[in-house]
Order: sequence, then structure tokens, then C-alpha cells
Amino acid sequence: MLPRGAPIRPALSLRGSDAYMSVMTDEIRPPKVVAAENKVIAAEKKERRAADGKKAMADHVARQAFVKQNTVKLRELRLAREAAEREAARAQPASVAAPKRKRRPTEPLADA
Repeated sequence: MLPRGAPIRPALSLRGSDAYMSVMTDEIRPPKVVAAENKVIAAEKKERRAADGKKAMADHVARQAFVKQNTVKLRELRLAREAAEREAARAQPASVAAPKRKRRPTEPLADA
């Protein structure tokens, strides 16, 4: 950041010349050097993104394994509970159902 009151100088690029002035560092460097530095910076960014991607993928795989393990555990608990409920239902005597009421036959309507 420039100090207050300092004049703002644009980047210096002389056509046909090998001089290049960086705005950030206020130094004159050849374009080939600047291009090489940019390549190094880009390569570092690419490496960081690759490392972040590997970490994210490892987290994702770990999360999937946890969910699968938890699902298996919950399924086993549910099946055990359902089996216990079936056994309890078999152990109880069958309830005696009330006999169904028969309908009365309807009498035909008298003709008038």
C-alpha cells in the first residue's frame, strides 16, 4: 500500500524494450523474469489446490465409511427390535374376537 500523498505511478512497459516495472514492488525487471515468477506462483497454487483436493477427498471417504458403519448398526438394532416384537406377539394369547352381528333380513316394502 502506498503512503498517503504519494503519487500513483502506473506500471511502466516500454514497447520493444526489455524493461518492465512492477506496480507492487516498484522495481524494473525484464518480462521473462516476471513471466517465470508468475509460472512459479501458478505452480504453487496448483499444488495447494491438489493438496486441498486430496484432503477433501479423504474427508469425504471417511464420512462415507462412518455413515455406512452407522447404517449397518442401526439396521441390526431395527431387525433385533422387530424380531423381539414378533416373539412378543406370538407369546401373547390370541384375543377372542367378538362374533360378528348378523344383519336382519330386510322386509320388502308393502305395495300401496
